[in-house]
Amino acid sequence: MTRRSFNIFTPILLSGIFIIGLLLILPSSCKTEEAISSPAISKVIPAKIDFNFHVKPILSDRCFVCHGPDANTREAGLRFDIKEGAFAALGDAKDHYAIISKDSKNSTLVQRIFTENEEDVMPPTESNLTLTNYEREVLKKWIEQGAEWKEHWSFLPIKNSKIPKVENGKINNCLLYTSPSPRDRG
Repeated sequence: MTRRSFNIFTPILLSGIFIIGLLLILPSSCKTEEAISSPAISKVIPAKIDFNFHVKPILSDRCFVCHGPDANTREAGLRFDIKEGAFAALGDAKDHYAIISKDSKNSTLVQRIFTENEEDVMPPTESNLTLTNYEREVLKKWIEQGAEWKEHWSFLPIKNSKIPKVENGKINNCLLYTSPSPRDRG
């Protein structure tokens, strides 16, 4: 008598693999915002870049190692963890800036993340950190949109929301959340 290798979980596992494959392969045809193409995955650049949601995670993951709060590891006197440091004049002559609001061409940050010169590229090759095309474009677009710096969300003032109207003595809980995402509610 031979033992069957088929069990009840095999069809479920195969279905899951098939669905994941479809999600990775099928192109998204409903995008209304700018998309960055890459061989593997295409990400959509948001119409409005939010510092806390889009920019700060990139800076903290890729830049804080050398340009963050630790004075012992900080390079070139540049800080991206505080607004004053990110917008400060750089160099001995104090004649250039990492971030110039609405001027991505002259912002050193944009020049350094897009350069093909391995000696000037940021993050440096030896750091083993890289920026994706999506991350580069997000940083560039943020600067072009005015480089609005926001404090951590927990330090922002609380915004009052509209109280939903009660109809027929019942509250529809769906009305309590008018935004698609909790972070969009402020």
